[in-house]
Amino acid sequence: MTAKTFVPTLTVMVDYGNAPFLWLADSPDINGVGPNLCDGSFWDESFPISEGLWQKFADWAIEFDKTRFDSVGFSEGWDWSSYHQRGFELSRWLKEEVGERYRVVYKKPYEDVYCQNEVAVEVQLIHESTRLRSQKHPAYRPKNLLTKEEVESLLKDAKEAHIQIRKTLGYD
Repeated sequence: MTAKTFVPTLTVMVDYGNAPFLWLADSPDINGVGPNLCDGSFWDESFPISEGLWQKFADWAIEFDKTRFDSVGFSEGWDWSSYHQRGFELSRWLKEEVGERYRVVYKKPYEDVYCQNEVAVEVQLIHESTRLRSQKHPAYRPKNLLTKEEVESLLKDAKEAHIQIRKTLGYD
């Protein structure tokens, strides 16, 4: 029986105070989510996340950080379902960026009292074969897509029109 190779875990979970959203368990000895790695205050090249994706996460986390909930997880106008949907979408993008180098887990925050007993959800990569099944057949051509010949014809017409306009205006 072979020993399982340890893979560090990135946990996406918002909290209060500088809008922390990404936690790293980089040792098998770490219990829980590990120490905070990223928050909404700044991005650094050492992070395992692109600056663009960090900004999306930061905006998402800052939205939470600015909101205060009552004892039953309620805040006027707050929609937990939409918030978690966006968080999970960002987590999928993170998984696409880090690939198999990290496990990516999405954990709902304590403030969502309806989810306090839920376990974290590991985000999986969508494999190429899964993506291909949802794509159209290669022979499928949308009606608004031009062929090479149509593009060349339009360019020729535009060039001729440009020459005619220049002559009319006296430039040539």
